[in-house]
Amino acid sequence: MTQEFAFQSGALCCPGCEGELAETSPGTLSCLGCGGRFPLTEERLASFSDPGAYWGEEFSLEEMREINALARAQGWREAVERIVAPKAPSRARYIRDFFRADWRFLFPVEACWRVLDIGAGWGSLSAALATLCAEVVALESALERARFIRIRAEQDRIGNLVPVHGTLGAPPLRRNHFDLVAMNGVLEWLGWADLSRDTRSVQEELLRRAWERLRPGGWLYVGIENRFGISYFLGAMDHSYLKYTSLLPRPLADWVTRRRRGHAYRTYTYSPIGYRRLLEGAGFGEIRFFGVMPTYSRPINYWPLGDGIPIQRFARVLFSEKPNTLSFKSRLAQRMVELVPPALLAAGAKFLVPHLLIVARRP
Repeated sequence: MTQEFAFQSGALCCPGCEGELAETSPGTLSCLGCGGRFPLTEERLASFSDPGAYWGEEFSLEEMREINALARAQGWREAVERIVAPKAPSRARYIRDFFRADWRFLFPVEACWRVLDIGAGWGSLSAALATLCAEVVALESALERARFIRIRAEQDRIGNLVPVHGTLGAPPLRRNHFDLVAMNGVLEWLGWADLSRDTRSVQEELLRRAWERLRPGGWLYVGIENRFGISYFLGAMDHSYLKYTSLLPRPLADWVTRRRRGHAYRTYTYSPIGYRRLLEGAGFGEIRFFGVMPTYSRPINYWPLGDGIPIQRFARVLFSEKPNTLSFKSRLAQRMVELVPPALLAAGAKFLVPHLLIVARRP
């Protein structure tokens, strides 16, 4: 049901020549322009990427296959309760609930909108957006997670949610088609898409491809960490799975990551200044930043960046979680935030807020 909706809506196209696609033989999509052929899975999920590519979060490929098998047999919620929740309770809540999409109220969403969710993961964000919009395409690079989204959409009868197995590097999606593109926890990982070039240029090029999928006047949403957020000074793990690497100059971060993790440092985050330059380089305008609490993946409270009072409130929440185990650095930071006037905090907010919501627009 959901995949046929994709063809009718005109969302999909050949990732090579952008030609029309048709099912010329059972289980195969063919491009009517260049003749390219792409498989349909047994769930009739269109696959445009390497079926063996997988990155695991808390779950291995075999565990993901087990989750999908149980989801097919007894329902996706049962699979989450029996397999995901015992191992990763926070991940289970993240999958079940719609709170991850609470940033959607930043946009003037209309019922006719078409939305692209890049790096859709388990589909919780896509499912939430589908309640508001005409069409949501969930682009996911890991085939087993795209299958989970497919199962979820069919069991919940979400006819306007279209899971697609593919990547932003070769997007099987038409240009000028979407009103909103969402990249929640995705931008920092794009550097791994092309190891032959430097990370920043890869991120900018893939942002440009997202820009091309938007209609003129369409919106971009990015949820991501602040490179210089206070949590990193307090020892929070960077995406290198090491402490402090986001704070280091890039060459030094690369040296440390290679030495301790055995691979390059390519998960670049930025300050709001850096994000603005990156987005402007990709063609975006009307760029705005919001601080968010507690994280961009759980955006319970957010505010326009530049207001110091929410920073103090955030610090109180952050430091009150484990008041009896705070280190000397944490207590010192807490005291500094309490004493600094809100106006001065506002000036430095771009360097203090750990997580950001970013809104931009294609002119």
